[in-house]
Amino acid sequence: MQTASDKISTVANDPIDKLRRTAYPNPERKGCPDAATFEALRSRKIAFDDPVWNHVEHCSPCYCEFAEIREVAFADEKKGDSRRLRQVGAIVAILVFVGASLYAWRRSRTNEHPVIIASNHREAAVLNFEDGSELRSARGDAPKPANSGVQHLPRNDLNLTVYLPLGSQAGTYELEILSLDGNRVWRAEGQASIKDGLTSVPVSGDLRSVPAGEYKFRFRRPDESWHEKRVIVS
Repeated sequence: MQTASDKISTVANDPIDKLRRTAYPNPERKGCPDAATFEALRSRKIAFDDPVWNHVEHCSPCYCEFAEIREVAFADEKKGDSRRLRQVGAIVAILVFVGASLYAWRRSRTNEHPVIIASNHREAAVLNFEDGSELRSARGDAPKPANSGVQHLPRNDLNLTVYLPLGSQAGTYELEILSLDGNRVWRAEGQASIKDGLTSVPVSGDLRSVPAGEYKFRFRRPDESWHEKRVIVS
């Protein structure tokens, strides 16, 4: 697209333009249009097929007067081009600033709440007490074997399935997690069911606020003795 500066430069170097300025002298100004007609030319209100254009092209004084009008129009157009460029530049700068600010805000929101976002989905976990070898009464009448393995629980929002010792009855069970000094940090109740000879209790458990470490996990039927084992929350 040709800018106003390009148009001015092109006209200034046009040999026909230079010729028309001097080739058709008309000192008596015969047939020259009046000031109102030149104003109409300046305002572009006269059609290109109007006879006045033929006179302007073949009358050097009129052509020079028209050339002044044309150069003023080109200069005004150049100012408009510069103004539009500044406006476009300002719009681009605003869009870049808004985009960068939005990106930084999203990054900061992600950094502020990583745990909440990650823990919207519950994690599946299992505790298996089927053989009962790792269990002891809360009264301490059956000491835990020294070589028993310690099971782990993720420090997360859990869908937890607890497999009870073989032969355990179906029904309601209470489940708790205690710190080693006896403070309860989690409690739930669940309904045990028997399938293929295995008794299991499904419960939900949110351990995200439980500090990592070793704990006592225990369970019982209501009004019966607790059975417990060590677990590690990590």
